[in-house]
Amino acid sequence: MDKKEAIQFLREQLERVPTLEQLPYDNSDYPVWRNGIEDVLENVFNRDSVEYKRFADSRIIYRTSSRDRSAEKREYLDELRMRKTAILSIIQKYERLGIEEKPAAITEKKDATETLIA
Repeated sequence: MDKKEAIQFLREQLERVPTLEQLPYDNSDYPVWRNGIEDVLENVFNRDSVEYKRFADSRIIYRTSSRDRSAEKREYLDELRMRKTAILSIIQKYERLGIEEKPAAITEKKDATETLIA
């Protein structure tokens, strides 16, 4: 998958947010959705990239001491909104900068001659 395909994948994942918002906080769809996005971001951009970190770090540190259902739901929705915002910012970044379909070419020095590796 190249960056252009990854950005399209992220657009498709944004369309799932309204459905995820309707689910209970302890649903099994949200972790699958989140992990799928993290997998794509890690593989396309790498784990140390701004893109990966922006999404992965968009999570709630739970503060509720008494874990009532309404607080759990609010925290779930807050985290989902944070993830949505992270996805939107990644998409907008590549819309502004233009999408590079293949990684930038790497040059390698070999016997004082530069060779372009595609």
